Amino acid sequence: MQIIKEKYPNKKVIGTTATEIRYLDNEKNMNDILFDGVCASELSLSDSILQGLLPAPKYITTNKEMLNDLSNTERIIDRYCYTKNQKIEAKKLVEKYK
Repeated sequence: MQIIKEKYPNKKVIGTTATEIRYLDNEKNMNDILFDGVCASELSLSDSILQGLLPAPKYITTNKEMLNDLSNTERIIDRYCYTKNQKIEAKKLVEKYK
């Protein structure tokens, strides 16, 4: 920011930051560092989503270890289930958890 201010001293600069206070970096206030403490407006993430400026996040969780276990379970089903119906029913249960 300092380089921009020096190169264009008579220009107005508008900037944004997603995290004004950097708690993991000695609580640095990026508003003070980048914008000389001048803050014209503040918009929270939740408000920006509610106003349609940002899309709502889609959370997807997975447990890679669990998926590996399910793959191992399918191999066990193939090896130890004797009838076709046993295999089908057991694999339906595995699919339910994928």
